[in-house]
Parts: sequence; structure tokens; C-alpha cells
Amino acid sequence: PGAGDKLAPRLFSEIGEDRGQYPEVQSLQCVAGTAPVSFQSGQIPQARIRWHCNRHLRHAVHLWSDCSRKVCAWAQAYYQAQREKGKSHACALRCLGQRWLKILWKMWQTRTRYDEARHALNQQRHGSWRLQLQPKTT
Repeated sequence: PGAGDKLAPRLFSEIGEDRGQYPEVQSLQCVAGTAPVSFQSGQIPQARIRWHCNRHLRHAVHLWSDCSRKVCAWAQAYYQAQREKGKSHACALRCLGQRWLKILWKMWQTRTRYDEARHALNQQRHGSWRLQLQPKTT
């Protein structure tokens, strides 16, 4: 959702055709620049934006994340939750892009299409953050 006719080909052209190039989702997330770089300064562990990455892919993921929250309810809820934690717009989009890349990588490896109902079911099955955002019914 949100990739459309222009962003989807751009994403796939940057990712490439070789499924073996990214054996794990973290490798794709690092190349896309959504995974933070962890480091420790003295006793304090910190994280910062990953600058050494495919900048074209990072930009495409950024645009995709922004567009997806307009058409996908869980994406907007996740973005809002990140903003409420005090994260900037760009950081919240990177976090959302991190989640989208995880979904995209799994779809790419299993050769399946995105199904929002299946994604919602998986979130409920794993006790996701999304359950906390939904009003409780009795």
C-alpha cells in the first residue's frame, strides 16, 4: 500500500532480482538505511542514523512510508505512536520503513502478495503493539 505505479518499480529496481543477496531481513534494512547504527560512548549505549547505505533506496523507502500511512490504517497508527514517543517525522518514517521492509522481504522470499487482513491477524497472534491502540470491547 502506498507504493503505487512509480515507487514500486523504483523500490524493486534498487533492491534487485537476486533473492539471495539479502539472506536476512536485517541485511536489506541496513542497505536501505532504515536500521540504526548502534555505538557506545562510555557507559551509555546510543544509536544514530545509518549514513553508509543506498541513498536512492533510502529515499524510496522514506517516500513509500509517508505514502503508506495515508492508505493503511496500521501504518498511520504506528507512525502516530512513534511521534508520541517524541521521535521526529523523519525518524518515525524510518521506523515505519523498517517495518515495511520486514514485510516486503518476507513477501519477496515467499513470493506472496501483501494481504492487510493477514498482516493484522499476524499482529494479533504475536501480541503486537497494535492491540494496545485498539479500543477494548466487553
